[in-house]
Amino acid sequence: MQSLLTKFGVMIAAILFFCCMLIFGIHLTPYSTDNGASPIFLLGDYNTIGMVITALGGLGYLTVILLPNRKAGTKPKFWTKAFWIVALIISIPFVMTKVLFGNNDIEPILVFLRDNQVDDMLTIGIDGFTKPIKTWSLLILAIVASSFIITHYKKHFEKILVIFSIGLLAISPLTQYIRTTLLPTAEHRDFVIKDRMYAPEILQKPSKQKNIVIVYLESVERSYGQIAEFKPYFSPIQKLADKSLELTNFVQTTGTGYTIAGVVSTQCGIPLLPNGLETVFFRNGLEASMKGFLPSVHCLGDQLSKDGYTLSYMNGASLDKFSKRSFLREHGYSRLFDIASLSDAEKQGRTNVWGLNDGILFENATKEFDTLASSGAPFVQSILSISTHGPDAFLDNDCAPDPNSTSQIPRAIQCTGELVHKLINHIKESDVGDDTIVIVLNDHLAFFNSVISYLDKVGADRRNLFMILEDGAPKKVSRQIAPFDIYPTILETLGYKIKDGRANMGVSLNSKNKNLVEELGVDTVNKSFKGNQKLAAYLWRDK
Repeated sequence: MQSLLTKFGVMIAAILFFCCMLIFGIHLTPYSTDNGASPIFLLGDYNTIGMVITALGGLGYLTVILLPNRKAGTKPKFWTKAFWIVALIISIPFVMTKVLFGNNDIEPILVFLRDNQVDDMLTIGIDGFTKPIKTWSLLILAIVASSFIITHYKKHFEKILVIFSIGLLAISPLTQYIRTTLLPTAEHRDFVIKDRMYAPEILQKPSKQKNIVIVYLESVERSYGQIAEFKPYFSPIQKLADKSLELTNFVQTTGTGYTIAGVVSTQCGIPLLPNGLETVFFRNGLEASMKGFLPSVHCLGDQLSKDGYTLSYMNGASLDKFSKRSFLREHGYSRLFDIASLSDAEKQGRTNVWGLNDGILFENATKEFDTLASSGAPFVQSILSISTHGPDAFLDNDCAPDPNSTSQIPRAIQCTGELVHKLINHIKESDVGDDTIVIVLNDHLAFFNSVISYLDKVGADRRNLFMILEDGAPKKVSRQIAPFDIYPTILETLGYKIKDGRANMGVSLNSKNKNLVEELGVDTVNKSFKGNQKLAAYLWRDK
């Protein structure tokens, strides 16, 4: 006979198990919401959530009451516990990416695993996301411990674990990725590549070659400017937008929602999709994974380097992560700057877990602009900031923390905005200022960070940032635009005339032709891209 204390302990373990598994399963499921709300709200409002949790408590109680006790000396079958642990191990990475980054789509995960080493991932995780990692480690430990306790005392519970194991594997993003690879969806079948992919056909080149500076602001979406509490911090960027051509309906799609994907999509006119699971599981070291980055895709750098431009790319992180160095070198960029470009003494005290703080990055960006401007050749200078990265930003020495705020993301946006202002003023005052176009945009919508609750309220209205600073009256453009439409837009901004305003999958802002998201809708575009191995193979094909 079990003691009253043992029965009570098993009942608590059962309630804990079912409640924790609910939270775990919701974060595992690959889903998209229209309002950016916390995953738990997939269950409904607070009343519904309360009812579900109460029901789970009752289920735990019934488990203890209805399942027979295990006889002394009997053990559950080994394979059932092993199957359960394997299902958990496969599921945990997807749960954690949902928790830490707000997204567990397999495409960015495959790219991340392909081009980052284990020690890098551990460093980023430990330094940047300590609190959520601790919390979720405890939750996962609670799931494992409670399941083992119940199995030890209750006969047949291992059968319930098998059902849960099958359920975890069924809803896993990995399983769904494999399924869509083997059995293409209707959206995949309807997406005819030859009808969607147009290599840019240059009808006329500009009579005067202008320079262009492209500033990517890490995670600084336009939505921050729509939040009342953040408007004072967003002011430096808003002042730029108010005298620019600004896109107000710049959406994000599958294959464009993380840094390298944002850069590739805006400069190549395509989503960045991984070319199958072999990119992760059949590589021989980092260098092997970095050969042949979209070799057949014609990008901005390919065209402009061919036309005599010098191309420079600068960011604070290592260019060896996410194959950025490979992409840039293979598509026209010849001048590359990252954290390794500076000596330890130069960057002392001005780095973070991701790379260089923005203050030192923009100091060097100003020097690089002067070098490029003095060369006499037209140039492209692409810059990617980093200090506004989640979970709570990284402030440089000359950007004092805000003592009245629980989050430093707004302060980082303000400081980086001021750095952009300073760079633009320097450009305007230079000898080539009149011949230089400046574009300011973000690389992707913000992931989970310390102000995500504010972004959740913006929800479906969250938008990317994009502005062109050049001569002419300020203008707000409400046309719906995706990142891959930026490539042809940049070409036309530089004075190129391209057939039908098309470049790869992108359609120029100035074209009368409908772009993909206008024609199909964002949801259909996402479904057409996600797990589409035929499209991925086409984009990664050899020349």
